[in-house]
Amino acid sequence: MDGSAADVENVPRGYLSEGHKKKFTTIAGILGALFFFAQFILPFVIMMGAMPMMFFTQNSWMKEAKPKRGAVWDSAVWYEEQSIAFGPSAKGSSSLKRLSIDGVEEPKTIPGLFAENPWLLPGGERLWIISSSVVAFYQDGDIFLLSDRKILGDVSRPFLYKGRPALIEEKPSGLALMVFVENKWQQELSFRLALQEGPVGVENNFQMLWDQNAFHLFLKFGNTLYYRKGFPEEGTDSRDAWLPVSEARGSWSSILVDGKPTVFLCQMCKGPSKVLGLRHTQGSWEPFFTYDRIMTCDMGVFPLVEADRFILLLQSFPGSLRLVQAGGTGVETEIKHGSSFPFPKGFMAMMFVPQGCSMFMPLILAFILSALMRRHRTCEHTSGPVMMPFASLTRRAFAQIIDFAFIGWPGIVAGLIFLSSAFHMEDMFFSDVFPGFAMLGFVLFGFLWLIICLFGYSLLEGKWGWTPGKWVAGIRVLGADLKACGFGRALVRNLLKFVDGFFNFMVGIMVVALSENWQRVGDMAARTVVINVRESGQPFESEAGLRTQQDQGFIFEK
Repeated sequence: MDGSAADVENVPRGYLSEGHKKKFTTIAGILGALFFFAQFILPFVIMMGAMPMMFFTQNSWMKEAKPKRGAVWDSAVWYEEQSIAFGPSAKGSSSLKRLSIDGVEEPKTIPGLFAENPWLLPGGERLWIISSSVVAFYQDGDIFLLSDRKILGDVSRPFLYKGRPALIEEKPSGLALMVFVENKWQQELSFRLALQEGPVGVENNFQMLWDQNAFHLFLKFGNTLYYRKGFPEEGTDSRDAWLPVSEARGSWSSILVDGKPTVFLCQMCKGPSKVLGLRHTQGSWEPFFTYDRIMTCDMGVFPLVEADRFILLLQSFPGSLRLVQAGGTGVETEIKHGSSFPFPKGFMAMMFVPQGCSMFMPLILAFILSALMRRHRTCEHTSGPVMMPFASLTRRAFAQIIDFAFIGWPGIVAGLIFLSSAFHMEDMFFSDVFPGFAMLGFVLFGFLWLIICLFGYSLLEGKWGWTPGKWVAGIRVLGADLKACGFGRALVRNLLKFVDGFFNFMVGIMVVALSENWQRVGDMAARTVVINVRESGQPFESEAGLRTQQDQGFIFEK
């Protein structure tokens, strides 16, 4: 008897034996460390593994239009679309796109585009396709190649000069007017610019128009756009001949509207960006058109045959186009094409699924530790003559998930609003009511709801020992004496949940697994335990805690 009593006294509290304690604490410690690091490493590994597969298996990672290089011809807007792909065998491709002026139909693809980054130029019965190395034209449903030898350097946007394609080529000696005659480029004139002594960068900083009588030159120098009428005489230029048009920090384009030079600027430097139209009137440039848009990355402006009418083709995100018809000083029609989300469909899943995997790691750990605790730990709590089984980590996790859904639904709704707006980013910025305000409203309401639930849950736990999640899971919170813990102790327990919730509740799980009475930090501070009333048959309606064996026959006696 004495030896048996001594053996009982030497048994570690909370464990079946010293051997069980050593084995369990070792295994639990190793598992805790592995799962702790795994919840950070696993999402990174999954993302790094999925990202190359998505990059290299997608035929097209994203599509990007080139509205600046487009044209209006044959009652349609024409532009190039580039498909961007990755991987050793993936090749980006370019295609010619046709979008009807009314914008009712989706853009149609014309295959067989010979050049990359070509300029499109309307020319009577044909649509010219011009780059520094390729000259082709589209007619009657086919693309015809005229020249594919790179004989030009950097070139400007082409224009029609006496019915023929013409452009400005930048050479070491200056600029040259090149005209396409008999399937080859011929130099007509050369000149130098007084404003720009070094390289001009004609592709982005220089444009020329021909109105059947005179040339109109536009030069972006620094952040200012300048204009001059007529070619420099005898190959020379004068600074006084250039008139400042406007500040130009974004994209810009010049066209002839009713035979008059007109400039469109995408102003992005201060406040919301907007497209501003300027017209040369009585020796100065005056605004006549404004189109407010928050996001415009690329812009093409094209004149229409009708008097004082033109079309804007705007791209915000890659592949998201907005076709705007305008006349006089206002917008007539506006139609959107393409997706507001520039990435493939699986991109958001690739971003969020790995994070979801990290959320499951604590649940898996709780399930494993629950099984181990049943084998190595004492599974009952004793107070006087009453013995009750502890609630397992699995049941507590299940109850926590239900309670979190009930408490956190405003945050869940706010997250869904964010995800929905992320798939429609352009609409989010163009909307009169910014979706972030709705999300912010749910977040603010969520804080108020959290406070209400904190006190409401503390009242339920303090008086009856249950919350909605605990009621479903069949567990209760009681004091260490197996009586109702009261509102104050329940409030302390719930306030300290943020400590147990560190690292996706990894801290709480490990503390419960290793503590004597299966308590997390909040339980220790509030002197409470969580018991499994479903296995014991203890009813939820009891307010005074658990009754003794004499009062409740199904409760175990020591």
